[in-house]
Order: sequence, then C-alpha cells, then structure tokens
Amino acid sequence: HWALTSLCWFMGVLAIVFNTVAVVDGLNTLKSCKTGSILYIRTLIILIGCGDFLMGIYLVVLSFYDSVTHKDDFCINQHEWLTGIPCMFLGVVSTFGTQVSLFAMTILSIIRASGMIRSAMAMTLPKQVNK
Repeated sequence: HWALTSLCWFMGVLAIVFNTVAVVDGLNTLKSCKTGSILYIRTLIILIGCGDFLMGIYLVVLSFYDSVTHKDDFCINQHEWLTGIPCMFLGVVSTFGTQVSLFAMTILSIIRASGMIRSAMAMTLPKQVNK
C-alpha cells in the first residue's frame, strides 16, 4: 500500500513540474511561430501538457486524500468516498485531463498522417513535362 501511494505521489509531482515547464515553454515559443501550421502544432502540444498537468493534480490530490483521511480504512469509508464531493471533483479532473490529451493527440496524428499521405502521393504521381 505504501509503495503504491509513494508511486502516485512521485508520478503526480513529476507530472505537475514537467508539464508546467512544457506549457510555459510552449507559451513562450508561440510568439516566434512563423506559420499557421507550426502555431497549430505548438498549441496542441500545449493542450497535451495541460491535460497531463491535470492528471498530475489528480494523482497528487488522490494520494493526499488517501494518506491523510483514509489511511488503511478505505473499505470502511468506501461509500462515503464514492458519493462525496472530492471523488466527484477528481473524476471530473481526470476525465477532462484525459479527454484534452486524447483530443490533441488525435488532431496531431491526423495532421501527421495527412502530411505523410501528401508526401507519398507527391512521390508517386508522375511529373508533368512542360512542352
């Protein structure tokens, strides 16, 4: 039990720290974007960082709540936890964070796939000869 809680603390703190760095760095580099496509990609990367930051918040709050309030008696307080506001709040945070990251990854994948398809089509189409 202590190993799982420690791992949640560790992963949550790492997610918060490094995703904060990624989002701040991404926001600072938005100013230097020369084209619209780079701006879109940077914005989507910032969204992934925000979603993962929310998952870090989720892990830290869940670990804190587990170590402070429940300790080893979760089974006794299970109904109280599942129907309480902290559980509902964490459910919203984790769902929103996951969906934001999933949305941004899907859009980035579509952009990457369309670029690969365009590149492959440009290589296979015969060149028109000027007369």
